Amino acid sequence: MSASRKMNGLFRLRSLPHDAPTRHARRGSGDAYEAEARMNASGKRELHRERVLRAVEASPGLTAAHYGDITTLGHVATQRRLSDLENWGEVRKGERVSYRGRGMCSWWLRERQMGLWS
Repeated sequence: MSASRKMNGLFRLRSLPHDAPTRHARRGSGDAYEAEARMNASGKRELHRERVLRAVEASPGLTAAHYGDITTLGHVATQRRLSDLENWGEVRKGERVSYRGRGMCSWWLRERQMGLWS
């Protein structure tokens, strides 16, 4: 295939109409809310939260990818549970560290001061 035909193919891809539905728009906006409701109802969210919290307690200062490997939940699910834990005041973000060539946040337990979460 000549270089000009390859270039024509690239330009054809760019000429899609601006109102073409994106993949996520075709699926419907309720899917994420339904998935969250299923996770909550099944108890998986709480179970995963506990697994991630135990991993942070055992090895503080690692990244979501590290904890995803440790818990076998994977990076994305672990990042979501870390965000939950942060919102609930149980963990906090630390400095950025490199893992697998990418910069990521480290995660730490919140420090207790006089019996209260700081």
